[in-house]
Amino acid sequence: MTNTIKIYYVDLNKLSNEIFNDLPYLLEEDYINANKYKMEEDKKQHLISAYFKRKYMPDYILNSYGKPISNNTFVNISHSYNMVVVGISSNNEIGIDIEKIRDASDSLKKYISSEEELNYIKDDKTFYEIWTSKEAITKCYGSGLNNKIKDIPALPLNGTKEYMNSTYYSKIINFNNFIISVSIKSNKDFEYKINEEKIY
Repeated sequence: MTNTIKIYYVDLNKLSNEIFNDLPYLLEEDYINANKYKMEEDKKQHLISAYFKRKYMPDYILNSYGKPISNNTFVNISHSYNMVVVGISSNNEIGIDIEKIRDASDSLKKYISSEEELNYIKDDKTFYEIWTSKEAITKCYGSGLNNKIKDIPALPLNGTKEYMNSTYYSKIINFNNFIISVSIKSNKDFEYKINEEKIY
């Protein structure tokens, strides 16, 4: 039976400011931590990320890299600009990353990419496919990006690849003006379903 990954998203631009004053599942500490951010967008991203963690992995703890982990399910969260996404897997460790497609400098493309990946990059869209693919696999592993970013495999974007002595299966999703990458710790393909999170 094929594993199905559930992906939920929240578009911050669709939410009224009042909603953020009383989000379900949140604790006082979530609001205290959110208020440490100066930018209103960052506060909102933090609160929705906290909402996803509290709702979908209420027993979570942080690993040594600061990644939330749970005994009952595998959950990972990412945000970019107005969009926050969560990926949920019942069977495998998961990493998810989202990035808005925007201008990226040639120096950044060269900094993160192997020669093969650089040859794949044709424009900003394909750059963010590479970028998010690297992010997703390292988030699945549990660490996030590191200073050996060129050595983190992005290709194939859809399929299996090896990282840190384990096999991962990855997929790229074009979502409006964003790129989403999902990686699970498995050598088997998976399906995914994307739905808008209905907070109220």
